[in-house]
Amino acid sequence: MPAYSLCRECDGAGWIPYRSVTVDGELEEAYRLCPNCCPPRYCMSKIDHHCPRPGTVRYRLGYYCKEHIEVLCADEGLGYVRRWSPATPSR
Repeated sequence: MPAYSLCRECDGAGWIPYRSVTVDGELEEAYRLCPNCCPPRYCMSKIDHHCPRPGTVRYRLGYYCKEHIEVLCADEGLGYVRRWSPATPSR
């Protein structure tokens, strides 16, 4: 068990996903800052030198963007990525 508990809103990532309507009327997934003032985390991937995307997926001890977590899990032979969502309790 960690020495501190992670935020229930953002799971410690500092970002909250939401749906946004584009100018074309399409729905896209976007992110806003956590209302509990958690510091925003950015992708920790070593694939690109510096990834400016938000680290919205917690995996092991790091936070990764959706694009890099898929590459990371594919490299490790995992067939799935368990994403945390506020509707399901984190363990």
